Amino acid sequence: MSATTREVSVCCLDEQARLCGILRLVQSDRKADSIRILSTQEAKQYGEEKIQLQEGCSYDFELQEVHGKLRVQANGVVKPSSLRPEIGRIETGVETGLLQVVLEDEKTGLPIARGSVEVLPTKINYRQDYRGMLTFIADECSELLFNVWANTRMRLAPKYKTEPQNLQRQLEFLCAELNSSRFLAAIQRIMTTPHQKLETHWEERNISRPCKTGRNFARQVSSTTMRVRLPAEHSISRSMAAQGISDLSLPATVLFRKQSDSLDTPENRFVKYVLAHFRDVLKRIYILLKQHRTEDRQRLFRNINHLQELLNELLSRDFFKGISEIHVLPLGSPVLQRKSGYREIFLTWLKLDIEAQLSWKGGDDVYGAGKRDMATLYEYWLFFQLYRLFRDKFELTAQPARSLFEQTHGGLNLRLKVNEPLGIKGICVREARRLNVRFHYNLT
Repeated sequence: MSATTREVSVCCLDEQARLCGILRLVQSDRKADSIRILSTQEAKQYGEEKIQLQEGCSYDFELQEVHGKLRVQANGVVKPSSLRPEIGRIETGVETGLLQVVLEDEKTGLPIARGSVEVLPTKINYRQDYRGMLTFIADECSELLFNVWANTRMRLAPKYKTEPQNLQRQLEFLCAELNSSRFLAAIQRIMTTPHQKLETHWEERNISRPCKTGRNFARQVSSTTMRVRLPAEHSISRSMAAQGISDLSLPATVLFRKQSDSLDTPENRFVKYVLAHFRDVLKRIYILLKQHRTEDRQRLFRNINHLQELLNELLSRDFFKGISEIHVLPLGSPVLQRKSGYREIFLTWLKLDIEAQLSWKGGDDVYGAGKRDMATLYEYWLFFQLYRLFRDKFELTAQPARSLFEQTHGGLNLRLKVNEPLGIKGICVREARRLNVRFHYNLT
């Protein structure tokens, strides 16, 4: 549960998680309380900071309990007073996402400690719309790339980008997808109405137990060596004696064929493989991020830990305990391609594995250093929405992927970036007139 207030204290910690100072924040206007404090569980679930401010608001701050000669570092949002550096104002403006208040050394200006808060947008739903727009962009990019590679051989073990900015992009796309209601609903549908196969096995039973006999039963009665003698007065003994059988005995146990439904199918093995694969990807991202020095690794690590806990909880359910490891990927299975739940998991795996091989420099404007710039993300999302309209209305003169992606030394890069022009050409015929049309982004 969250609560709202007008005043809060933010702890500023160094890289060893030692307290270097406390930043006291006070809402500067008389409007309704706009400082929101989340519970630890809620902040962990959504990958956000516990203390949250509002877009377009102002907050006065005062640095207290400072350990050493430190001051608040100024930037476009955080503005220390020129007379008393320990006080100042935070004006969030249109900035959204992660906001870090940096304490620097007074002499050298080197950053020593950081305090983090979240800035929420006022016009859209921060959680649902951020993930929704990011997932939509990932869907569009994957569809374009899949069309490019449709006639080529796909990597089943893709080569993931290892640069810090690409690791953050992969993590953001994974967070948006694995936390989406679509993915979780697909897992729930699979567990509720799973794909099953009829499995036959043999069960050994005592001869005295009632059972349904078949052709194999007569063969076992005559050939099994471990036998039980029958009393002469037994009805079966009299029947056997009447048929001229001298050995009045029956086998001690017999084998009966039993059929039962089994969840250990190639499709269920694939679902288990996908969940374990995503968990391994997160572990790889965690290891690589530890090797790079980024501004806010702790926030990224918290998101990784949350997703790993989610995947571990899913894999620990009884549904997966009897499912063996996969040896062959059943990519041509009609169940994966058509059955509800399995189809969504299959498409998610395809999409994220294709997207893992893509670079996107423009993504740094959205989620670089842990921030979530909703305004820039909305601009990118709007581009793809308008591109879909353009594609449906007009005939494109070139494959759209050739306009949207470029080959670099590190692989394919999505060209969509603020202040970098991009154009897509098309044609249309209206009343016997052939017209050339062009869709521009960042046209000057």
